[in-house]
Formats: sequence, structure tokens, C-alpha cells
Amino acid sequence: MFPSVSTGTTKRVLDTEDINAGNFMMAISTATPICGPAAIVPFSQPSLTASIAVSSTSICSGTSITGTATVAGNVGAPVFSWRKNGVAFGNNSATQVISGLTNGTVITCVVTDAATCARTVTSNPVTITVFSIPLPPAITSGPSCVTNGVATTYTAATVAGANSYGWSFPSGTVFNGANNTQTVFVTFPATFKTGTIHTSVTANGCPSITSSSFLVGAIPSLPGTISGPTSGLCLAFNKSYSIAAVANASTYIWTAPSGATIQNPSSTTTQLIHFSNTFSSGNITVKGANGVCQGSARSLTVTGTPAQPGAITGQTSGMIAPTGKNYSIAPVATATSYSWTVSGGGATITSGQGTTSVNVLFTSNGSKSVCVKAANACGLSVQRCKSVKVGLLFRESGSDNEEEYSYNVYPNPFENEIVIERIDPSNAERIYITVSDMTGKLVVSNLSTDAASFNVGTDHLSAGMYIVAIQSNGKTEYMKMLKE
Repeated sequence: MFPSVSTGTTKRVLDTEDINAGNFMMAISTATPICGPAAIVPFSQPSLTASIAVSSTSICSGTSITGTATVAGNVGAPVFSWRKNGVAFGNNSATQVISGLTNGTVITCVVTDAATCARTVTSNPVTITVFSIPLPPAITSGPSCVTNGVATTYTAATVAGANSYGWSFPSGTVFNGANNTQTVFVTFPATFKTGTIHTSVTANGCPSITSSSFLVGAIPSLPGTISGPTSGLCLAFNKSYSIAAVANASTYIWTAPSGATIQNPSSTTTQLIHFSNTFSSGNITVKGANGVCQGSARSLTVTGTPAQPGAITGQTSGMIAPTGKNYSIAPVATATSYSWTVSGGGATITSGQGTTSVNVLFTSNGSKSVCVKAANACGLSVQRCKSVKVGLLFRESGSDNEEEYSYNVYPNPFENEIVIERIDPSNAERIYITVSDMTGKLVVSNLSTDAASFNVGTDHLSAGMYIVAIQSNGKTEYMKMLKE
């Protein structure tokens, strides 16, 4: 056995001359490790190892993780150098908070044994998967204007890797099924007017930071009847029109026809309108709105011309004297004049044109129409007509009903005089005779006789058609005669 020796130097030569050949074990004991290129390391020193683990290997962008290093075989205190993709960061600690990660970042930790003979080892690598924060999806399908109480469908845009979708609706909205899917079914409450739908998403476990907004509103109801004047609006100012409040509306949109101007800039249930002298007719419209939706419009037809005249009064049938008949109407608001016409032929307006009352001279039998329109600066109203069935007690020369008459009147045509002769000479009742032209103007009057025959001088009459009227005992007979 080789004797034990000691030395205080770094080098000692042992004398082995007296030792037989063979294998020997040498034990060296030192107070500190033996280092250097030719170091003799004590056989009892273990290998240095290091491993790391992280709190998560799949994270959302911007998220930090915690790394923990485990060391074995160190003699002195270990020194930790954490690395991201080989670049040192952090501090000398077995535990490290790791931030600023991108997808595919590789984390390692280099550990050095702080003993006299410094040893270094690199840990196992850990690769980090980083998912991007998803953008909130927009609503790609679904109405911005809804009907309260009716089921409505909304769909958000597809997001890759989506785990769930988030929906936020105005208060009182009811989900008809799941509330975290890409498509949802909802019903808005009866009280809903306007609001905002918000959408979000969680993809690859990462929630969107913000949400997408979508304005939505309830469709206003159709307004009720518009109250206000409808005719005679020529040069009419500050005419008021109004409706009752409309459900789901917070404002109102009024329009006026050409030639009319909206006066009230505020959009309320009441509106003032000015009408010019160029206004003819058109529609006033109004609809409810709420900043998101507009409802259907209610309209009111208005005219600048006067209203249609009321009923025409006057005889409509029976024996109508050809000397004229009066027809009239009540005054029409805003009318400045009146236009009368008579259709059916054989009739002439002899007086009153432009007023509410006219005299009509009928000169032939048959059906006629007496019509009138009210007028102002903007035009004529819708006409009002009255049907008249004329049955004149006319005697025509050579007619088949000569026996119906009491007098012979001749010649026809006449020149200087007209002869009136009683058919019954014994009839001595006094008769009254007038002659009028076709305008109703009397050209011969104040003639009376009880003679059986009477001549009426006509030298002063111009050529043309005349009507001879013979009145006796409450009865008047007429004869249409021509002077040549």
C-alpha cells in the first residue's frame, strides 16, 4: 500500500520505485476543486444538468408567462441566464417572468455552476405558440330596422379559430336560443326604439379586446290622418297641419308639394306650410323617424284652387220657361269668381256669370247639365253639376200636337208683323204678349188684348230667332219664330 502523503504546493512527485507493477487507486482530497486544463477532478463530483418548464406554451398575443429552471449536480450556487431565441434577457433567477413573446419564440436557460471550476449547461428548449388577438366581427346579416315583438336573425362575420361569439343587445331583448353562436335569434321588446348591438369573439382561446357596433332601431308606425285644410290654399300662409304622435318615432319628416314651403324647422307632430300663387295641387306627406329608421309616409292631397262648390239649387225638370231660370250655389271659401257652363245645347247663360247665381235661358227640350267651378288665382276647382230635364211648352210650326195649344201664331218666318189668333174665338180671356231674343232680352213687352186676333208689329226687330210668349189664365205658351 502506498503511503499517505500531503503537500501544500500545487505539484508533488511521488516515488514509486518500490511498488510492484499493477493497477492502483489514488484518492486525492482537496479543500477546493482542482481546475485547469489538466485538472484532476475528484471522482465524487456529479454531472451538472438544467431543465426548464413554462406556465403555458400556447398564449394570446401580449400575454406573459412564467419560466422555472431546475438545476442538478451543481457544487456552488448556480447562475441563470435566460434566453429568447438565444438572446439573453431577464435576471439571475431560477424563476423568470417572460413577456414580449411572438409566435415560435424558443426559450432556454444557460446555467453556470459558480464553484472554482465553473461548469456551464444549457437547458431544454421550449417553443411558445402565440395567437393573435382577434378583431371583433362585424354583423354581416340582419336588419338595422326591426319590428318589435317579431323574431329577428343576426349573423356575425366568420373568424378563424373562433371558440365562441359574444352578443350584446339593447335592454329587454330576448334570445331565442343560444347567445354565443355566430348566428343568433332575438326578439326586441315592445318598448324598444333605438340602440346598439355589440359583437365580440374568442378565437384560439383569445378574446377580442374591443367589440363591433351596429345601430338598430324599431320601425315607426304609419302616422294617422293628417289634419289641416285641403283646398283653397292659393296664397295661404302659416297653414297648420298635424298628426297624433307615432309609436317608435322621436322625430318627424314632413314634405310639401311644389309651390308650397315648410315653415317649421323642428320636426314635430305639427307643421306650418306656406302656399304661393304658383301652387296648384299635390300631396303633403309625413313619416315618423328615430335617427336610425324611417316609417311609411302618410299623405294628404291639397289644392290651391277652391273646394268643389256645394249643391246647385234650381229647377231640374218639368215645364221650364224659355225666358230664363235661376241657378245658384253657396259661396266657396277663397273663391274670387265662378265659371258656369250649360251643356246639352239650346241654353244660354243670360246673366250672373262669375257670381254664385246665374240665369239660364233654355231654347230647346232635352237633358242639360248646369255646371259651375269656383276660381281663384291658382286656378279652377272641380266642377259641380246639376242635371236638368227641360220640357219647354214650345210650339213648333207644323208640329203634330197643334191641338195642345190655344193660339195660332204666324207667319213663321215673319217679316213686319206677327199675327196671334185664338183657336177658340169664343174664349175672351185677356192675354199678355211678350217677345224676347235668344239672350232672354225682352224686345216687345206690355202688350195685352182680349180680341180674337191680334197683330204684333216687328219692324224694329233685326233678323234672327225670337220667342213669343202668350200668357193667359196662369198658363204660358211659347213659340220660337224666325225673322227674315
